[in-house]
Amino acid sequence: MPKAPIAVYKVGYEGLMVDGLMDRLLRAGVGRLIDVRCNPVARRYGFHKSTLERVSADLGIEYVHMPDLGVPSDRRQNLGDSKSYAKLFDWYASELGKSKQTAVAQAIALVKSKPSALMCMEADPACCHRTRLAEHIATLTNLPVVELTGDEAHPVSTH
Repeated sequence: MPKAPIAVYKVGYEGLMVDGLMDRLLRAGVGRLIDVRCNPVARRYGFHKSTLERVSADLGIEYVHMPDLGVPSDRRQNLGDSKSYAKLFDWYASELGKSKQTAVAQAIALVKSKPSALMCMEADPACCHRTRLAEHIATLTNLPVVELTGDEAHPVSTH
């Protein structure tokens, strides 16, 4: 398995099966999956916390759940247009520097110690809090941000 350089990796599982997500991580050389969902449950098989922990461990990938870095479900209601997403992401970015500082520091330590990917459901990085989190971590660490796509030979750097 290749080993990725240290960076702020991020990945969304929407549209993937759990084996597709794991394949993406393995091909990229990512050794840790950081689940940044408040509630690590999913309608899609394989994306509940317990299943992700088991499947990850079977493949030698560490799984860490960091619910404090998620967006509470009440904040995700009524997101129908770019204005509502912008408002949500402004709130989230503000919280990263306030109430979420301890969790951000923990995430930074994890990201710097082993190639790690921030994961949530949303496929489109523009509509997801993990992008704001990754950018915040990158600003604090000077690490590049890399969105893991289907073509890990050429990941998309966004920083």
